[in-house]
Amino acid sequence: MSEIQSEIAPTRLHHSARPGGVPRYLLEGKVPERAALLMIGEERSYGDLTAASIAVARWLVGSGGRKGDRALIVAENGYFWVAAYLGTLSAGMVAVPLPPTIDDEDLSYVIEYTEPRAAFVERRLVRRVGNHLGGIPLLTDALIPSLLPTPFADGENRRWDAVDAGLPPVVESDLASLLFTSGSTGRPRGVMLSHGNIIANADSIIAFLGLTGKDRVMAVLPFHYCFGTSLLHTHLRVGGTLVIERRFMYPEKVLERMRETKCTGFAGVPSHYQVLLRRSSLKKMSFPHLRYVQQAGGHLAPAYIRELREALPSAQIFIMYGQTEATARLAYLPPDMIDAKAGSIGKAIPGVELRIVNEAGQPIRPVRSARSSQKGKISQRVTGARRKRRPRGSAMVSSIRGISRLWTTTASSLLSVGRPIS
Repeated sequence: MSEIQSEIAPTRLHHSARPGGVPRYLLEGKVPERAALLMIGEERSYGDLTAASIAVARWLVGSGGRKGDRALIVAENGYFWVAAYLGTLSAGMVAVPLPPTIDDEDLSYVIEYTEPRAAFVERRLVRRVGNHLGGIPLLTDALIPSLLPTPFADGENRRWDAVDAGLPPVVESDLASLLFTSGSTGRPRGVMLSHGNIIANADSIIAFLGLTGKDRVMAVLPFHYCFGTSLLHTHLRVGGTLVIERRFMYPEKVLERMRETKCTGFAGVPSHYQVLLRRSSLKKMSFPHLRYVQQAGGHLAPAYIRELREALPSAQIFIMYGQTEATARLAYLPPDMIDAKAGSIGKAIPGVELRIVNEAGQPIRPVRSARSSQKGKISQRVTGARRKRRPRGSAMVSSIRGISRLWTTTASSLLSVGRPIS
């Protein structure tokens, strides 16, 4: 069978191609002792993540994994998930993150079409998920410690070439992950993202949010969801910290944890903010360290946005729009334009161009009259980056190891959504 055939081009903004891909981009040069992940009763440093990702990568290669092979990840947010994800990418393989709640039918469907060569499964899920795996190499969170060497000494994980020796070379044009949609319109659909796609989008998000190593985000979004994964990418890139919380069904616990850990950021979808504004003490609490709030994943009514701003007067509110096909984010509404452009998806993030087009793909001119309206679709393309020549709208992926019936996405992904601001 042939290797993965991909038309995905690097979309890194203003950077030349470098080897190492996403793991190197995220972890190289970080202070080993610095906190990367905070969980209840557990803290993991950048040195821990580097050691674990390399150990997992070597396990994959030693288990017969080859560059381009797929590896399933079925687990809740945590150290195990991050180690499995970064280890898979470090081995040159393709991560396929799935929700722990995936039903048997959809799991069988994904396995059939991705042909995974390895799986990372939380031990509490092994009995159910393992029945579908057919004997492929399986690693659980209980086995991760047995793979780890002595923790890296100070400065050792800055020399990436020394720790990834013997692993397949990884470059930005290589496929990194297959992210699946919820399947709300039928079967789950997979979106193929390269290392360069992920790096470009992370660079852009970091730029417009102004993230730094001092930032500490409350992570309640699942990492198998592109919005959640982008929090991981952006905050690890800048040397920040993710506070991982799985208890959002108890919103008071999350808010208390935000204050306790001095979170500077929070990110959620509309349902998170609806719960916080209606079923928690958010409006009665203060968060002196919180400087930004991110909202994406659907339309949040302007009334809720106004309430959120009143509840968090010292925080910047970023309303954003994105697609899995675009890696995470495509547009954002600057905090100072929330009133003037209420209901808008905002403007394109750095390095992206958005246009409103009709069914024929022709741009629609702005409507000046309040009495008239036009319906169109959003067309997006990456700008300011190296891109391979390909026809507009051509398929990004032709096949996976000879499987011709895999989901294709277009270069100018079209969705019926609101009009962006100019």
